[in-house]
Amino acid sequence: MKWSWSVRSLAASRRILSLLVVVWGLQAGLARAQAPGGPTPDGFDLNVGMGMRLTNNPGLASDGGSREGDSITDLRADVTGRRRSPRTEWSSRYTPFYTRYGSNSQFDTVNHALNLDARYVVSPRSRLGLLERFYSSRDLSQVDTGETAGEAVILTRLTRRWRNFADAAFDASLSRSLSLQLGASSRIERFDLSPSVDSNMDSGRLGIRKQIGREDAFSTTYSYSRFGFQGAGVDGAESQGMDLSWSHGIPTRTDWTLSAGVSKVSRASERENRITASASLHHPFRRMDFVSGYRRGLGADSGVANVTVAQDAHAGISARIGQRASMTVRGEYGSRNSVLESGDRIALTYTGGALLGTVTLNPHLNIVAEARRRSQDVTSVTGDDLTVNTFFLRLELRVF
Repeated sequence: MKWSWSVRSLAASRRILSLLVVVWGLQAGLARAQAPGGPTPDGFDLNVGMGMRLTNNPGLASDGGSREGDSITDLRADVTGRRRSPRTEWSSRYTPFYTRYGSNSQFDTVNHALNLDARYVVSPRSRLGLLERFYSSRDLSQVDTGETAGEAVILTRLTRRWRNFADAAFDASLSRSLSLQLGASSRIERFDLSPSVDSNMDSGRLGIRKQIGREDAFSTTYSYSRFGFQGAGVDGAESQGMDLSWSHGIPTRTDWTLSAGVSKVSRASERENRITASASLHHPFRRMDFVSGYRRGLGADSGVANVTVAQDAHAGISARIGQRASMTVRGEYGSRNSVLESGDRIALTYTGGALLGTVTLNPHLNIVAEARRRSQDVTSVTGDDLTVNTFFLRLELRVF
């Protein structure tokens, strides 16, 4: 087996190392925040997996072009940690994985993913939440749907892509039913395209939340965002938005959220107003859960030098089958459309679906199988229509 590292692979590895240092530092900081003799870590797990994937379109060829299928060997490790105390709670998950193509060795690569969540009780009336999502890969067969609407991977022909999203949220109670909400986030995407397009989005938000009874809450939020495009010769843009939202529900019961607003996006003398919205619904049945979500908002995550109106929707059902098996069925739909006249023009829609099954042989051994399909239709000059079908089978071993 041949292992190789490119310059960008080393850069991504340094990024991963720095993020792990942050996780280590956060863990130490949370430990210091506890009283002497506090609890030990709640959990630490290591899982390793080996599997095989089959894809009908390894190079993301257009639907009208010639293409041949390929097999992919997948080796991965999954390291997770959790810790909780009266004032703190954090969890982290780091997943390095290596993909080796049977016929297209130019796509062989080492990939990385890191998720970090932390919550801290600053005072009896205030809380701080931190979130980090990092992903680096040049595996073209990765067509995963995001856990939340708006995180779907737009398929592009590239040598490497990495995404980083960080968010900080601070909530302070002004009274028993009224709270102040502050937040800031940063989203960075790097694409090795020709020409290369790097997009950045930094935003801040200020909101008021009103609790009505035990199950309902209304909030209004003002947000400001800046969009930047490096290496594309295109000026940045900014937006200001206001939205109203209603959330309903408590854990273990049906819950939903509804939000609607308007954003004014501008670049130099150009001005446009765009409607934004989001919705989510979770309904637990006796033996299954139904989860769905929708988001319409401004973004810059499609590998083009322009602000886009991004729409993403997903729906899925997860169910237990007996004592040892589970199954998930999931569908997705989305679109990207350019907002301003300057910069790249794009009009893209995608549809997809996935069927996932897991069988637990014993507490340390699982078999996972999944079938995915993604179709993208492009009606602008930024790309071609394409379809990717993927099937994989993986054996997962829990080391400890």
